[in-house]
Formats: sequence, C-alpha cells, structure tokens
Amino acid sequence: MVKLVQQEWSIEIKRQDLYDLEESIIRMLDFDLKYSGPLAFLERFQRVYNLDQVKKDKEAFAINYFSRNFIRCILR
Repeated sequence: MVKLVQQEWSIEIKRQDLYDLEESIIRMLDFDLKYSGPLAFLERFQRVYNLDQVKKDKEAFAINYFSRNFIRCILR
C-alpha cells in the first residue's frame, strides 16, 4: 500500500503513518464502515413484499424498472 501511495500521488509515507491514518479514519466513522445505499434498500424492500419476481410478474417488473431508474436519477 505504501508503494501504491508513492506511485499514485508521489507521496512518501511510512507504513506506521498509514496505519495511524487508517485507524483515525475508522475511529472518526465510529467503526461504522457499511454503507447501505438506496439500491440495497430497494432490493431488500422488494424481497420483503415479494416484488423480486420480475420474470413472472408484470407489475413487479414495472415497479423494479421504474424504481431503479428513479434511484439512478437521484444518485446523479
């Protein structure tokens, strides 16, 4: 990783400094490293309400199609 930092950004850094930086970032995030975005929420929501059967159900397909496009527009 130290070599990658040096190659990418031309910064010389010691391994321990990199560890310390990573530790401080993780502590600032309060060890909450999992990001659950809107697409993950949508997939879980569809499974809960049996709307993930897009090949069998036309309405489920329509909900899936429009909600994914809506989320893509929001994320832009």
